[in-house]
Amino acid sequence: MKIVDLFRQLSFGELSNLAISESGSGQIILEKRPQLVQYTNDALLAIYSRFLLSEKDLLIELVNQITNYHLIPKYAETSGSDVDWPYIKDLPDEPFTGDLIKILGSTTTPAASSSSTTPRTATRCSRPIRTSSRFPVPSVAPSSR
Repeated sequence: MKIVDLFRQLSFGELSNLAISESGSGQIILEKRPQLVQYTNDALLAIYSRFLLSEKDLLIELVNQITNYHLIPKYAETSGSDVDWPYIKDLPDEPFTGDLIKILGSTTTPAASSSSTTPRTATRCSRPIRTSSRFPVPSVAPSSR
């Protein structure tokens, strides 16, 4: 559904007797459209948070000198940013885009190579199918197990 269709349905339906819908004409007042888009994004975020629409794994390498792990694309290996330690281990075919909504759980596994003693954490994440706005992303501290 396009936003224009949503505005038309709301104008004919739930908002028809309010001034925002120009008396049920099928149009929403131009000045009120950003406000209505914000309410729509808030509702979609609530739906995506409540119902599991997509679930993926996110691999995070734990480092002794890092205590707060910000789950934003800047710290992904494929981002190309010049951070000291890209601790989000993603793949070029499946880059981390920051579309994380909720952390569902985590498990700590030993390092992949025998020469490294840094553990890695596999995190199950709830991600929306589509995103069109920015979502707050929580910081994750490493667990001591």
